Amino acid sequence: ALEKTPADRFQTMRDFSGALADAEADAAMQRTAARRAATGARRVPTRELRAPEPPASSRKRRPLMIGGGAALMLLIAGGAWAGLRHRSDRATPSALAGDLDPASIAVLYFKDLGGGDSLGYLADGLTEGLIRELGRVQGLSVISANGVAPFRSDSTPRDSVARSLKVGTLVQGGVEEAGGRIRVTVRLVDGASGVDFQRSSFELPGNNALAIQDSLTQQVADLIRQRLGSEIKVREERERTKSTDAWALLQRAGQHQKTAEALADKADSAGANREFSRADSLLAAAEPLDPTWIQPILGRTALAYRRSRLAGDEPLEAARWIELGLGHVKRALALNADNPDALELRGNLRYWRWLLSLEPDPRAARALLTAAREDLEKAVKENPTQAGAWATLSHLYYQTGNAVDVKLAAQRAYESDAYLSNANVVLSRLFYSSYDLAQFPDAVHWCDEGQRRFPGDYRFVECRLYLLTTKAREPDAALAWRLADSVVALAPEGEREYQGLNARMMIAATLARAGLADSARRLASAARGRPEIDPTRDLLYAEAFVRTLLGDTAAAIASLRVYLAANPEKRSAFADDPTWWFRPLTGTAGYRELVGNQ
Repeated sequence: ALEKTPADRFQTMRDFSGALADAEADAAMQRTAARRAATGARRVPTRELRAPEPPASSRKRRPLMIGGGAALMLLIAGGAWAGLRHRSDRATPSALAGDLDPASIAVLYFKDLGGGDSLGYLADGLTEGLIRELGRVQGLSVISANGVAPFRSDSTPRDSVARSLKVGTLVQGGVEEAGGRIRVTVRLVDGASGVDFQRSSFELPGNNALAIQDSLTQQVADLIRQRLGSEIKVREERERTKSTDAWALLQRAGQHQKTAEALADKADSAGANREFSRADSLLAAAEPLDPTWIQPILGRTALAYRRSRLAGDEPLEAARWIELGLGHVKRALALNADNPDALELRGNLRYWRWLLSLEPDPRAARALLTAAREDLEKAVKENPTQAGAWATLSHLYYQTGNAVDVKLAAQRAYESDAYLSNANVVLSRLFYSSYDLAQFPDAVHWCDEGQRRFPGDYRFVECRLYLLTTKAREPDAALAWRLADSVVALAPEGEREYQGLNARMMIAATLARAGLADSARRLASAARGRPEIDPTRDLLYAEAFVRTLLGDTAAAIASLRVYLAANPEKRSAFADDPTWWFRPLTGTAGYRELVGNQ
């Protein structure tokens, strides 16, 4: 990236990111086999919900954007590359380079310019409100708050931010107190050059945050209209409060929630619970100030849901928070029965309750799952870009639909917001649903996209291993072993034993494709694992695939029999569509007997 001759440098950020990913993968592959040591921790069940937030456990959450040191190197190199360009490139801010569309916009978090943090809640509230309101404007593509959150620091060059987010326009600003009034400055930045090209500022009384929000939205809309040369009509925000005090309490609650999430990431459960409680108290205080405003109630519902997820290892504690959340969301839906956020939250609460098996009666459990699905489907009907609801549906459809439904829902989630907090999981779901459907070009695409964005996530090394079992790749046994070592090294500590065994099953499948039958059989037999590590017997499901590739029909059916005994609800799916793994078995009497098709 720092070569003196321009032609010797990376020509695009994608090239540089890919080189970093390859270097990280190669380093991981060279780690010793000792890193695959057994931990004794049980594997997370197949049914575990991964949307919209992964449940807390001993596993450390992955970064939201690019993994660790790779992200830092990428941003530093991006800034160096930008600085080494000829300054004449920046002479005409209106000239956009590459594929950066000026109608693609990122609103960076506004700064508290007063030197302290007394206006931090106002700066965050203005930023997130502006993102929300601009996101409703037809013709604009606006990055979500999750997408811009990693760039709160001023240290990243603005053109590097724009290229990372693939936007042509950045919105930056700040707030400061001036004699009892609030001064807001805002500027638009050309994404390709990083140069300011339009600025504006205004002052309003400090006790009227709602008027400040309205003025800011209009000012930015006017600047964007000048930028694009077309009319920008900002819709009036629905369900807005008339109480400035209630609005301020909501923003302060948001700050406490962010602090709680940071503490939860550090496994400080006491600190996180303290901050979550403070956020809930502020929302509870905001609710009576404007009983017609739904947002404080939705905030309390979201907090209860989040706390239920953090308590996922303790079902009774999780159940308490679920019931509290359902009580809150009932009040929200009484105000607006069609609110997509409320419907999404109720669907998530109901689905989480079902996943935790908190409804013991089978008939009631089925009704609970159906109700969750109906809530989430109504949410996306009311708002087709309700990314979180689509993400949850992409998991729920594993229970009620098929791989096509899973893939379509995951794709809608990713298209609606590529910066969802669980975007890595959504991308993984897109890969596996494409893989299951034998849509291998799509599988390659989603594996590459995941590795580009999350090079430190084991899922996007694992997908390369799975691709070796398909006609999309030649069966390379040596590469399979290296990828397997990397998967185990990158996997969360509590999952390493299971991931190591599963990776060996995929190596065995690769060996079977390469014609090394004896080696494949020995490896598959040794990778079955113990029931306490694999209670859903997914490893035997994988072994059945290896045996099918080898032509060991009786052994394949025997493995599937054990798998279906552990997962009887999957039997009908095998009868309807065995997936490409097991289609060679469908004409055999043993398979027909297994799935009930005599």
